Amino acid sequence: MIPITQLITTYFPAGEDEQKRTDAFKVAFGSWHDNYLRYARDMYYHIADDGSKCFENIKEWVSYWTDHVTYTQQHRQGVGASLNAGLSKAFETSPIVLYAVDDWELTQYFDITPWVKLLLDNEDVGMVRLGPPHPHLTGRIECFTEDWQGWGLRLDKHGYAFAQRPFLLHKRFIDAYGPFPENCSAMDCEYLYNDRVCNNKGPDIVLALPHPWNHIYGIDLSNVRPE
Repeated sequence: MIPITQLITTYFPAGEDEQKRTDAFKVAFGSWHDNYLRYARDMYYHIADDGSKCFENIKEWVSYWTDHVTYTQQHRQGVGASLNAGLSKAFETSPIVLYAVDDWELTQYFDITPWVKLLLDNEDVGMVRLGPPHPHLTGRIECFTEDWQGWGLRLDKHGYAFAQRPFLLHKRFIDAYGPFPENCSAMDCEYLYNDRVCNNKGPDIVLALPHPWNHIYGIDLSNVRPE
């Protein structure tokens, strides 16, 4: 297993909405760092901001939680520009990046180790979606690792197969599909990139299917016939 970087894109609008967005970010960050996110190796942080006036305050707050963090900032070029800048920096540490969206919190323990292993072991997969699916997605259920948590749905390329919800990304995904669209809304960025993924050849996307159950290996009775 290798170290990875957790990429977080941020924008805190000025005015009365700044505090609401800041509060959401702090809840989400705390749920990852202090509570529920687990990984078997080192994990670093990179925050890519899109021109927030309060960014220095955010950096000061994050530094209380961790020293393993780097930053980039551009001025209002959209989430696509933040993703591109952040991924470029994150790939200096590792070919695998966890994209944690700044207003999505974890609500229970989540070990991403099996899903990182999936990307390391399966060169035909470039992205593992970790968040909720979109409606009408289809695909093939496969077991990608020996771990019982390694089950996933290899998505067909239609609908919103790609999405800017939490995901793990291997550099080969960006190498194949290119950088994210810039100077557009988050919704347009997602739509345009998904359209590119669905209409071009490249690594597949797997929707992770984690579950709270663990099989206890002991006496195997599966082949025992009743008297």
